[in-house]
Amino acid sequence: MDEMQHLFLEALKAHIDALEASSKALQTQDPDALNSIRRIAHTLKGSGGTVGFPEISAAAAELEEAEDEQIPPRLESFLTLLHQVTIDDEHRFGILIIEDDPLASRILQVRLAANNREIFAAETGAQAEEILQNEEIDLILLDLILPDTDGRNLLTKLRARPDMAGLPVIVVSIKGSRAAKTECFALGADEYFEKPIDTEILATAVAAKLKRSGEIARESRTDPLTGLANRAAFAEAFQRAQSLATRSRDRLSLAILDLDRFKSINDTYGHMMGDEVLRRIRPVTDEALRKTDFVARWGGEEFVVLFPKADTRGAARGLEKALEAFRREKFQVEGRTVSQVTFSAGVTEVSEQASVEESVAEADRLLYMAKEGGRNQILTQETEIPSKGKKVLLAEDDDIVASVVKHRMGREGFEVIHFPDGITALKGAVETDVSLAILDVKMPGMDGFELLGKLRKMPSYKTIPIVMLTSMGSEKDIVRGFELGADDYIMKPFSPVELVARLRRLIKEPVPSEHQGGPKILLVDDDPVILMTATKSLEKTGDFQVLQAHNAGEAIERARQEHPNVILTDLFLPDKDGTALLDQLLYDDTLSNIPVIFLTAKTDPSLVAELVSHGAKGVISKPFDPLKLPDQLKEILNKEKT
Repeated sequence: MDEMQHLFLEALKAHIDALEASSKALQTQDPDALNSIRRIAHTLKGSGGTVGFPEISAAAAELEEAEDEQIPPRLESFLTLLHQVTIDDEHRFGILIIEDDPLASRILQVRLAANNREIFAAETGAQAEEILQNEEIDLILLDLILPDTDGRNLLTKLRARPDMAGLPVIVVSIKGSRAAKTECFALGADEYFEKPIDTEILATAVAAKLKRSGEIARESRTDPLTGLANRAAFAEAFQRAQSLATRSRDRLSLAILDLDRFKSINDTYGHMMGDEVLRRIRPVTDEALRKTDFVARWGGEEFVVLFPKADTRGAARGLEKALEAFRREKFQVEGRTVSQVTFSAGVTEVSEQASVEESVAEADRLLYMAKEGGRNQILTQETEIPSKGKKVLLAEDDDIVASVVKHRMGREGFEVIHFPDGITALKGAVETDVSLAILDVKMPGMDGFELLGKLRKMPSYKTIPIVMLTSMGSEKDIVRGFELGADDYIMKPFSPVELVARLRRLIKEPVPSEHQGGPKILLVDDDPVILMTATKSLEKTGDFQVLQAHNAGEAIERARQEHPNVILTDLFLPDKDGTALLDQLLYDDTLSNIPVIFLTAKTDPSLVAELVSHGAKGVISKPFDPLKLPDQLKEILNKEKT
């Protein structure tokens, strides 16, 4: 059953409640009851067949067209059908009732119970927080008077948590004053019901809220190209799976897979073919893996998978099955065919304390070895093969930092050649071929900037990734490093896991700096750090050409000269704000077709909605991760195409 059917069935709960209420109203000769029944039947007549329930559409049509005296028996049959259909819905919604009165709580539990709902009950704020920590909750019913706290305090705490900011909260309270209601709405409540409650109306409100939250969650957690969960949804699933595995003492494995030579597919056959290959990941994994396995798009051509109740050998067997199926796939776009596409993967077991970043980094290490070992294979800790030992040049005068980098990179199969200052590092660079260089900024004799400039003049160092390692974070220093040719900055103190992950991504598929292709991006920002960082990030993939402008006036001039494919602009510019720039573009016939995406630190939902309604195609938040920016931009552009 697909996601649209699940959402339809959840919405059906509200229609069932409304029809049952109208059925009771018929018995009291309520003149509006017949009209209400026919309106609901009309709605279901159109939507049922659309999402795969033709029997609902047919029965709804009969009910809508029935004579008045035929309505009661037809309605009874229709409700029987609707109840039967909802029993088959596998998707479950979690509802948390926070109510200290056991009788009131029990009444709500019984009234809101449904086959696809799991009801949790808490009598105190502390119990509620524990449930929220360990269970997946989609809606909260909150009493204001609790033994250990005021419900408004709990509501404030919920809304302060990013993962709970959009969770529907319905307040149910004996406090019926205007002030209490106003305060609750100001604190983020979605609905307010005063006791005693009309449970039929409440049940309808709950069903409607679950439907809407399900739609929002689906949009915000789904990759628009593949239909798989996105990185944010995977992080949430990881936390739940890890907590469950810890409580039940089960194994939990994680894999990261990467399509082999995907860039050559895009270059040879075009991005439409590349998109078709990416889209096929979902049906292949759906068929090959268990229903309990969770697949998400991590970014670009990388995908991550959670394997609950499975060790690495079991997870690897599932991926081998998926790999075998993927090899047999044929991809066709506009008369051209690609076959024998493969992927490589790394599989690791998730420990109780490991973060999602640490677990993915460990799986990524094994993925890297799979790529190095010839691609088209799955590696685990038990089956990993020796790395070819790529060399890394490290220029660092701090022995402790150097020791940490050497130890961690050594574990990953890299040979680290360490030099304690810039002068000896330059001499060593002449004699040594390396795959990557890490330069400390502040060193005796020759600092990292001078060394960087000299290395970039050497033919063997023109295209290899060079990373600056520094405790200096000033705008001037960062700009200077990027201007001299740095690929990335890592600030001290750093996480060894993050260091390895970022270095691996830089070294995995280096793109020559001379390579320029793909759509033109006009980047508009008065911050030199943003301009430099975003330009480096977008050009490094080889998929974008980047033009720059420092203000709105310059942006309009460059747009008329170059006619870029996309404009990526800051919201606040020196001469006018981004919305004014957007207006000017939209009213210019020669520029109005250029998509505009905002890059801004202000990303509250109301502002995003306003920008999109104004004509923007999307919003990317600052600060951004340079490694993720190209994929974020592609995701918005792909969504715009669809």
